[in-house]
Amino acid sequence: MKKFLTLTMALTFSLFFNAQYYYLPATGPGNPSGLNSDNEYPNGGGLPAGWATILTGSNSSPTWSSTETIPFSFNFNGNAVTQYKVSSSGVLTFSTSAVSAPASSNATIPNATIPDNSIMVWGISGSGANDNIVTKTFGSAGSKQHWIFFASYGDDSGNWTYWSIVLEEGSDKIYVVDQRHSPSANPTVTIGIQIDASNAIMVSGSPNISNLAGADETAADNYYYEFIPVQISADNIEMTAISTPTIAGTGTNATISGTITNMGSNTVTSLDITWDDGSGINSETISGLSIASYGTYSFNHSTTLSIANASTYSLNICAEITGVTDADPSDNCLTHDISGLAFVPTRHVVIEEGTGTWCGWCPRGAVAMESVTSDASRENFIGIAVHNGDAMTITAYDNGANFSGYPGMNVNRKYLGESVSTADMQSFYDQASAEPTNANVDVSGTYDQNTGDLTVEVTATFAAEINTQHRLAAVLLENGVNGASYSQSNYYSGGGSGNMTMPNSGSMPGFNFSTAANPVPGSIMFYDHVARELYGGYSGQGNSISLPAAANSSQSYTFNSNVGNYDPNNLQVVGFLINTATGEIMNANKSYVFGVGLEEKSYNDIKLYPNPANEQATIAINGYKGDKINITVTNLLGEVVLNDVFYNINSSVSAYNIDLNSLRNGIYSVNLRGENLFVAKKLQVVK
Repeated sequence: MKKFLTLTMALTFSLFFNAQYYYLPATGPGNPSGLNSDNEYPNGGGLPAGWATILTGSNSSPTWSSTETIPFSFNFNGNAVTQYKVSSSGVLTFSTSAVSAPASSNATIPNATIPDNSIMVWGISGSGANDNIVTKTFGSAGSKQHWIFFASYGDDSGNWTYWSIVLEEGSDKIYVVDQRHSPSANPTVTIGIQIDASNAIMVSGSPNISNLAGADETAADNYYYEFIPVQISADNIEMTAISTPTIAGTGTNATISGTITNMGSNTVTSLDITWDDGSGINSETISGLSIASYGTYSFNHSTTLSIANASTYSLNICAEITGVTDADPSDNCLTHDISGLAFVPTRHVVIEEGTGTWCGWCPRGAVAMESVTSDASRENFIGIAVHNGDAMTITAYDNGANFSGYPGMNVNRKYLGESVSTADMQSFYDQASAEPTNANVDVSGTYDQNTGDLTVEVTATFAAEINTQHRLAAVLLENGVNGASYSQSNYYSGGGSGNMTMPNSGSMPGFNFSTAANPVPGSIMFYDHVARELYGGYSGQGNSISLPAAANSSQSYTFNSNVGNYDPNNLQVVGFLINTATGEIMNANKSYVFGVGLEEKSYNDIKLYPNPANEQATIAINGYKGDKINITVTNLLGEVVLNDVFYNINSSVSAYNIDLNSLRNGIYSVNLRGENLFVAKKLQVVK
């Protein structure tokens, strides 16, 4: 299930209600709110510090843990509770006077063997010696989470299985987290809350819910069920989301659409939907409905909005229950801006991949990133490797991205915390590249190799009038990062987890992680697309865009920094335009970095011909002598498409032929680097 940086995710599926809670079906991957980033191991066998044991293993029959105190104020079913205890069969109860612990053979709820006021992942067993229940509290005051972790428990067949029950401060939410399982595990559990012998809420599929998480010991494949407390009124609806686009083609008619949720106990049979762009209210009554408690309804208003060239419309969209007073009218309306385009910008897709040298599954992310980068059909892809917990980490970038699992990916910062494979990345690129945007972005970078100074200029050219805050930002990328301290954990070693081979491009063409060691030695491991510098902060540079920004106008911002010693052939810069209201990257672009500062040969001494070229071009070098010159050819995105070394250059004219058969039509940069030599020449390929 995907997480989006909009309100559309929250309640677009069916919700189930009973007693004083409703629940959301399994959400993931990742842990709720991302507060718990600890790896998942048996207690005493690699579990990080800070976990306290409340029940040890070897429980031949179901038993209760010690009675524990909740480390913050918490309400269950509307009542304050301070203590709990947990059974070795997966039941947490606030009725601490309960005597008999439920058997591990689970059933549907309500059930007479379950104490009142209980939460459960019922059907697991703590009979093994390593089967511990441990607790730990994460987060800061006001929004802490208290985790009750069934570490290395057993399923019906004795395979290991890991689950947690989580209590959340402030929201009084409850989570049941599906974390880690033996490859052969198939637990069948009951997940739910029992208020008393007559009232319970049970996740659909109980008592035969199987695990969604796999064997990964990180949160990368975790899923969780979220139970939300409510105080329900008879008549109460909420405008949950607006699905009208924010950008529309000029001369089109935009449909005003959205989703309402019935937050009341009465079934809603008729709605009044209105919208106003400042020129008058458009009203429609939709009858013949049957929206149950916590059910949703998606509407399309019959009156459309005509979009004019380069105009922006600010809409107020509201819903009411026909003929009924709403218990809370404050949430019946949402505002929404929609803009007509003066031109159609070229959409680039930014995928930020969460990775780290410690992450054994992250070779999958490196393969996916390079596979899409080298895919000619997805030429507007911009990949950025955001490192966590290693020497390549930029703390502000890592904290801002806030990946819930590794490898993970954020797509234009609209689709967050997605799982990573080549197919996933391709699919999200295809989806995001079709989404309209409000500006083109251009970026350039100049690096002085003598001083280490880098100048990055980012320019946004707007296709629509912009009245909401946007910001510019930039990232410096490095390819070919390598060194003895950069060994990469590799769970694909040995081939047991399938084949994982790099494409024939990038710094590790054709490298097979399945036949490599674990870890891959840093001496042979190369990292591409690595974020090295973040400019403007994760949310962009304040005051980099002045409002209002008119359609067809451009605004630029220049970032300056000293980055130290780099090979400019390995550097690229990415520029972003960020919508600060949503955090979404509206558009971006990438460019190679132009290096200056080394002694440059005269263009008269180095000739590139023919230009334009078809199948072959020749470099002629006059008056330079050296052992070798490194020659790279990069496209306009700064991606290396050809790489070779020209040896034994004498002081007279030397010539080198470049095979262009693998290149498409376009403009390329031919870069020559040798001792005291750096030259970049443009080459046009026409076939």
